[in-house]
Amino acid sequence: VSYVDLWGESECPEKSLLEFSGHIMGDMDGQPNDFACVDSPRVVAKGPRRYNSGGRLHLAETTEGAAPMYSKNFEVACSRCGVIAEPGASYTHWGNGTCPAGDITVYSGYMVGTQSPAMSPYLCLGRDADLRSFSSRTQAGPQLYPVEYSEMHGLGPALTSLYNSEAICSLCRARDKEWTIVVPGRPDCPVVGGFELAYSGYLMSEHSSSARTHYVCVDKGAEGIPGSGSFGVSSATLYPVELAGATCAGTADTPSCTATATGTCPEGCNN
Repeated sequence: VSYVDLWGESECPEKSLLEFSGHIMGDMDGQPNDFACVDSPRVVAKGPRRYNSGGRLHLAETTEGAAPMYSKNFEVACSRCGVIAEPGASYTHWGNGTCPAGDITVYSGYMVGTQSPAMSPYLCLGRDADLRSFSSRTQAGPQLYPVEYSEMHGLGPALTSLYNSEAICSLCRARDKEWTIVVPGRPDCPVVGGFELAYSGYLMSEHSSSARTHYVCVDKGAEGIPGSGSFGVSSATLYPVELAGATCAGTADTPSCTATATGTCPEGCNN
């Protein structure tokens, strides 16, 4: 049995078993966050009921954006699913709402992230996310913003045209594969090991002034939500990752570098 967390989904797809469903939670907004799917019938350890200096769990909330699901102050469901009928490794296809040919699209969704300068990952929330309203006011938990493409100079007209558009994504399963890897700095998969390329793209993250260290491989044929570029909302962002001091020749798709300037990457090298 292999397990996968579904962000924004309270139910599991066919041929999988629901382990539990709950809510996306994290530390207080503005703090470093590694989001967790926390079971709804929460069981707490008995102890003194007083404030300690450790981390705290708060419900994550959505903010406004161009996608239909982005309504302010809604808490977000999640689920953990066990896949027992079909073997396969799961991965996220960043920048595209469907999975590569031959792989299963578990769900299509939208990229979200925090605006905080503190370290936190991007999430792919299901397009039909299960949102719950426990309070009409903003809580202390992490605020989930739509993720927008920033300037993509030198990466071709398709990516350049996505400036300010909100990014999409999909959760995929690679049939009959045990695991997947991302290979930063290479547009192809390792020769040894029996890997197969799912897609290739560019390594991206937040602006260099942010403390975010969660890098994602965004498809070189990435797409955005139509019409979202002029919506004018606050957002998290995606910038191409660069290596300082690098010099390159060649094209954007196949750079020849003394060091990787704009980081290429194959996502889902499946084995």
